[in-house]
Amino acid sequence: MLKSELAPTLSENFTGIIWKILLDNVAGFIAIESRNTELRQVSFSVLNYITGERLIKELTVDEPWYSALAHIGNGHLFINGYEYAGSPVSKGIIAIKIDNGATSWQQYNLSFYDAWNEGLRVYNPNISPRKFDMLEPETGKTIQVDNPTTISTDLKLPENGSKTLIPSTVKHELIVGEISHLSYRNLTIISFHESIDGYFRLRLVVHQDNNILLDIIIADSIQKLQYETFFVQHNHLFCIQNTNRIVSYKLV
Repeated sequence: MLKSELAPTLSENFTGIIWKILLDNVAGFIAIESRNTELRQVSFSVLNYITGERLIKELTVDEPWYSALAHIGNGHLFINGYEYAGSPVSKGIIAIKIDNGATSWQQYNLSFYDAWNEGLRVYNPNISPRKFDMLEPETGKTIQVDNPTTISTDLKLPENGSKTLIPSTVKHELIVGEISHLSYRNLTIISFHESIDGYFRLRLVVHQDNNILLDIIIADSIQKLQYETFFVQHNHLFCIQNTNRIVSYKLV
């Protein structure tokens, strides 16, 4: 255990729980929404997972709690607010320039719906029936797009399988629950729970033909089982450790 022959590319701690993650496949950026429940404060961060560079760290907006990560792309981080405190309906969009953390534009009367290569699809929640418009990401201005194209991604998520996926070279305690697994090129990535003294420990293992390349603890002394604890994007393996730390390793 606690073995790594893979090159780490990212390791960053946050003061709150990692709540949401979005990826920019083109730029190699990872955006993170973290929430501190004690302070009732949401923060936004952007990291370059290829170089490990910290671009934005725990930035906050005027609405400290009722805001959320909407999209990352075109050199910007996009944050949406809510119609009112506690409402599930989003309203308001803020565009943050990633290279300096400054606000490029804001649209308080529009709600973010989704993102395309050409721009952000939005609507006015006060108008019914709903009518969609497309905004230019860099300026927030309305643009005409007849046939928007989907943003491509090579994100890969694990599936659940049996305990036979654990190689014999991995020593472990009593296994509880299913094994999360993902095959990537010539590697096999697995995570599983061990039962120890009434609690659970979650491990992440990467092996190649039973040769262990990575064996780390993702979470220790936890009370509930956790699944989909890792993912692969653009030749990088990501996982969240102890709810508030993001780490990544280069696979090839």
